[in-house]
Amino acid sequence: MSGSKRMVGKGTFGKCLLEKENCLDELFLQSFSKRRSTLLTIAAEERSYHLDGAIKECMKQLHNVKEEGENKLHDVVFTKTKQWEIVKADFEAKIIDLEQELMKASSDNSSLSRSLQER
Repeated sequence: MSGSKRMVGKGTFGKCLLEKENCLDELFLQSFSKRRSTLLTIAAEERSYHLDGAIKECMKQLHNVKEEGENKLHDVVFTKTKQWEIVKADFEAKIIDLEQELMKASSDNSSLSRSLQER
């Protein structure tokens, strides 16, 4: 019987060693998993930081482009308004000239009509 008790003892010791190895393996896997998770979190935070910076830069560029576009639009409107005022003044001057010509032609026509009636 004492021999069989030793076998049981060795078997129990072996089971304990096996359980210890399993626990160490599990602990290693959990530690590895935690480190991997931490590294992934750090990498995600770094990407997030870089993306935030890129978004801020894009927003800055967008603001600059919008401002430049508004300035160009203002310049174009100003230039076209000046051109329109010049064209308008030219047309108004031509209208005045044509009205004067029309009045002269009307006066000449009246004179010719009287002259023809007198004959």
